[in-house]
Amino acid sequence: MTPKEINIAIATACGWTDCKLIGEPGCWRAVGDEPGSRHHIPVPDYCGDLNACAEMEATLSEEECQKYQALLDDSIREEELDYPAACYWFHATAPQRCEAFLRTKGLWRD
Repeated sequence: MTPKEINIAIATACGWTDCKLIGEPGCWRAVGDEPGSRHHIPVPDYCGDLNACAEMEATLSEEECQKYQALLDDSIREEELDYPAACYWFHATAPQRCEAFLRTKGLWRD
């Protein structure tokens, strides 16, 4: 998946609305925006921003969190890092978190 596809898939999973679905191309409506509001804003850059990843992670259920953490643990362990703390999930990069999130939700495409 490209970073753009990843960002859109995550935004959609987090409740963002693509306004082109209702006849307003180029517009995304964030969670909590009024139905009639016309915000021409891009979806968050989940692939490049750990703060956006934190917002995405906040939408996971307890069961999803467990699966997500296991996926991140596997992802981190695949890398050969020099210092012990780097082997833990909290050192995951934004792209690693995005892939784990989408795999957790069953939305990842190879």
